[in-house]
Amino acid sequence: MAKVEVLATEVVIPAEQTPAGAVWMSNLDLAARRGYTPTVYFYRPNGDTAGFFTADAVKASLAKALVPFYPLAGRLGLDDAGRVQIDCTGEGAVFVTARSDHYVLDDLMNEFVPCGEMRDLFVPTAPAPAPNPPCVLLLAQVTHLRCGGVVLGLALHHSVVDARSAAHFVETWASISRGTSGDAAMPPCFDHKLLGARPTRTVLYDHLEYKPEPAPVQAATASMYASAIITVSKQQDAETRLYSMIDMRARLAPPLPQGYFGNAVIRTSTVATVGEVVSNPGRLRSAAGTCRNEPGRRLRALAGRLPGGGGRHEPAEEWHISRPPPRH
Repeated sequence: MAKVEVLATEVVIPAEQTPAGAVWMSNLDLAARRGYTPTVYFYRPNGDTAGFFTADAVKASLAKALVPFYPLAGRLGLDDAGRVQIDCTGEGAVFVTARSDHYVLDDLMNEFVPCGEMRDLFVPTAPAPAPNPPCVLLLAQVTHLRCGGVVLGLALHHSVVDARSAAHFVETWASISRGTSGDAAMPPCFDHKLLGARPTRTVLYDHLEYKPEPAPVQAATASMYASAIITVSKQQDAETRLYSMIDMRARLAPPLPQGYFGNAVIRTSTVATVGEVVSNPGRLRSAAGTCRNEPGRRLRALAGRLPGGGGRHEPAEEWHISRPPPRH
């Protein structure tokens, strides 16, 4: 028996008329993993639960948030040449209301492990042909728990937003829900041509991070990386890579607008043999620093190098979990 009961599935459209047309997507958007990023937020009531996260109130605030962030109310589409774009149709976001008489907030937070089962319970799934065009870009689910707490699950299409853009939208939506702001505090910028490729492709860097991986090892820091390499490989001449993600918004000259809404994160990598990693881990830090010293040039080169025909459809998932502050 299901531990979460879906009560209603609706579509929430923007509260006001929004611009029509299409939003051009940069090559960084098209190179992003084509799929939905699941996010869950846990909320604890501050007293009376009768008016806490009522469906009507949440839908009303979402409708208002979709006005400045109107592309999220559209659909992933294709232009006449078959290139992926955002069609600003105003069709709306999917909104699911659910409840669970099984879970309580504290137990759920203590036991929560990102997995397919938890996603199925608290994050709505987009219908086919998602994640390919034409498909919805935003899905939300509000699940009321038997303790009075609430789980808000979101699925945002990764071709449209990176983590920073997703946070921008959620923070604006939360502000509207609290009644502290009727508009986006920082207006979103949808001019993705700011990251357009050069008219003539110019290859300045060999972007190894977008090529097949030579070794199945990925780690967060140089020291962890070195330890992992020692553990899994004894071949001193085997090639390895250390990956890191860089948000390019403030690193370009001139920088992107603060509210740039799209994908502006690139994956960089440092290549070294097992022997080099083991004998001199500092080489990784030095090489990684070089990547960060010329980020604008690397991004421009990357925009000119990536194909513009479509993103990668990978089954791997990225999870973002938000927990409420501790009670005092």
